[in-house]
Amino acid sequence: MEVYPELEPSRDRRVIMNRLETLIKIYNGRVDIPDIPLGKPSISSPVISVYARHRLGADVIAHLRVVDHNLLSTKSIIKTLSYVGVRKLVLLRGDPPRQGEICNNYMQPEEAVAYAKKYGVEAGLLISPRRTDEEIMSRLSAQADIYYITRLSEDNFERIEHIGRLIRESGSRVGVYVVVATARNREYLHANKIPSVRAENLDKVLERVAGWADRAILSAPGDGDALAREIAGVIRRWI
Repeated sequence: MEVYPELEPSRDRRVIMNRLETLIKIYNGRVDIPDIPLGKPSISSPVISVYARHRLGADVIAHLRVVDHNLLSTKSIIKTLSYVGVRKLVLLRGDPPRQGEICNNYMQPEEAVAYAKKYGVEAGLLISPRRTDEEIMSRLSAQADIYYITRLSEDNFERIEHIGRLIRESGSRVGVYVVVATARNREYLHANKIPSVRAENLDKVLERVAGWADRAILSAPGDGDALAREIAGVIRRWI
C-alpha cells in the first residue's frame, strides 16, 4: 500500500518549503498537496505540485478545486499538468470560497475525470461514508481511476470496508483518506467534528486497511509538522 503525507498549508513561505522538502525526504519521495483548504486563500496545489515534481523529484498527488475555475480553466490546468509530468490528481468540488464567489460554468468533478484520463492523468474522486449506497454507486459510474474514502475513524471500519468492496467491484482502485489526531490538534478536530484516527493507533489502522486499499493519504490538520515527527516514527514500516 502506498502512503502519501499531506502538506499542511502555512502563511510562511519558508515553513511551507521546509515541510514540503522534509515530507518528500521521509516518505520515499511521495507527497499529497491539497488545494486551498476550507476555501481560504492558500497555496495553489497545481502550481506547487509542478515545483515539487521538477525541483524536488517528488511523486506528487495534486488536488484541484473545480469551483474556483470555469470549464476552460479546469481543462487547461489538467492538460498542463499532464504535459509537465504531474499525473496524479484528486478532483473535488471544494468548500465555498471565503472570498469571492463560486465560478460560473465550473466543471463537475465527475466530468473532469474523463478529461483527465484522456491525457493520461490518474483521476481520483472522494467518497464520503455518509452517502447512501445509491449515491456511492452513482459516483462510481464516473469510473475514476481511484476513489478515496474519507471520514475514516476507529468506529466505522465496517462501513469503510463495505465501500471499499463496492469500489473494487466497480473496477477502480481504492484509497483511504486518514485524518490523524495528535496531542496538538485533537481539540481542533473535535471542535470541527472531523473524524480521525489517534496517532498511536495509526499503525494498526493502516495494517487493517492494507489488505484491501491501494493507497493511504495521511493528513494532520492543525498540526503541520506531525507527519514528519511522531507519526513518521509510528508508521515507519509503511514508508
